[in-house]
Amino acid sequence: MPAQRDVNPQPKSALPQWRAQHRSMQYGGAVVSTPLWPEELVSTGTEREVLEAFLDCQRRQIKAKIAGVSEADARRRIVPSMTTLAGLIKHLAAVERNWFQRQLAQRDPADIPGNSRGDDQSWELGPDDTLDSLIAEYDTVCEESRRIAAGFMGGFSYPEALSCPASHGGGRRRLPPYHH
Repeated sequence: MPAQRDVNPQPKSALPQWRAQHRSMQYGGAVVSTPLWPEELVSTGTEREVLEAFLDCQRRQIKAKIAGVSEADARRRIVPSMTTLAGLIKHLAAVERNWFQRQLAQRDPADIPGNSRGDDQSWELGPDDTLDSLIAEYDTVCEESRRIAAGFMGGFSYPEALSCPASHGGGRRRLPPYHH
């Protein structure tokens, strides 16, 4: 008899917490139990729960992909662009700032520490940038993104909730009130 699984609509961020929940599948005559991913745990949740779970999945995946990479390898360019693994982490922090702090929270870019444009400069590494410092910054920025998103618990609709800066051909639109 297949094992019962506990479906929890809340995403699990720590591996040991959710690894205990499994799915049973039959391969040939054998029943195999494999762990459920957080994204699977919310697949029947609300649209927002699913979106947030997948966004957190992508945030975890990029950090998992660079785990164990040396500082030298993280700075190495293997394509003609400015792309490096360390630069990617720095760029993703800028993209988080742009979407959540600039677009959703409507903060002035001058009030946002670090790059909030996600432009070419967001890939540039300084001499003091290390993988540890970039990941710590990314984690801090992602946590702020979650806090901002939580302020929109009443919801919002796309595209009205997001504005397009004038530089991208659109004017700014008013957002629903942001609640701290």
